[in-house]
Amino acid sequence: MSEIVKNGLVKAIKSNSIDVEIISCSACAGCAISSSCSMSETKKRIVTIQGSFVGQYQVGDKIEVVMSDRLGLQAVVYAFVIPLLLLLITVVCCHGCGFDDIISGISGIIVLIPYYFALFLNRNRLENKFCCRLKNSSRE
Repeated sequence: MSEIVKNGLVKAIKSNSIDVEIISCSACAGCAISSSCSMSETKKRIVTIQGSFVGQYQVGDKIEVVMSDRLGLQAVVYAFVIPLLLLLITVVCCHGCGFDDIISGISGIIVLIPYYFALFLNRNRLENKFCCRLKNSSRE
């Protein structure tokens, strides 16, 4: 099983979690002319990882955040594929029942509200499911 590995920097350590800053770069950020091109971009993200990290890491440590690529695909399915299918099925069914295009489109969007609300209600369960591991890149 392969893994997704991102380099990060420890920003804060709490009693039961750690905040890691990850810099996400676009694919063309390594290009020789990326500094003069508006297409390359980098984004800083703060990821909170649950667990007991007392004494293992210090603020400023360079670490690696590791997650199974299978979990990454599951996250994409929950966030994008299922909502797209719900939207398309609703729009096609409403249109097939003779509703106007605007009503069909609005119905498709309205169907997404309970789905995302259910995801919101299950966020703690999902956070436990989509957990990451840490590696200290300066020690290994």
